[in-house]
Amino acid sequence: MKPGENTNRGNGITVCYSLDDIKLRLKGRERNGDGKLRTFILQKYIENPLLYNKRKFDLRHYVLITCINGSFKGYWYEEGYVRTSSNEFNIKSSKDSMIHLTNDAVQKYSPDFGKYEKANKLSYADLHKYIESAFPSKKVNFFEEIIPKMKHFAIEAIKATYFILDPNRRTHNFELLGLDFMIDENF
Repeated sequence: MKPGENTNRGNGITVCYSLDDIKLRLKGRERNGDGKLRTFILQKYIENPLLYNKRKFDLRHYVLITCINGSFKGYWYEEGYVRTSSNEFNIKSSKDSMIHLTNDAVQKYSPDFGKYEKANKLSYADLHKYIESAFPSKKVNFFEEIIPKMKHFAIEAIKATYFILDPNRRTHNFELLGLDFMIDENF
């Protein structure tokens, strides 16, 4: 469960186990400056994430969107990076943010931050090598199979939000988006 507005860097993200847990967390929710109730994004937890050396990770990738005279274009930056957690994955430890949230703003408080990778970061090339060595029978090529899927999802997300962008900013505008992806153990 993630706050829908005015938050970033992992703030306010919680792991819920039941509908009752979600309802309880929504009960006393705050209002925005305009008086409307704050919104939340509910996302099914990936219970079987692909792990890097027994730790959860996500992929941060950047996309630039430009708008010139109402014409939108998206640019996919070729390189992104992998953000790792500091602690080994355990689905039963829902309260341990050092297991479940890979954001720098969260992980930097772990005593093990940077213990395994400098600043808990890897390159895509490092992840590709790891997948090849840890899962040789899977024969998964990160660059040829995973990256194209990420691009596809990025395009779909941009298309889904195109019509709700602020029309007053459509003349000359750009946005740099940091998109986060995860891979499950089935790739």
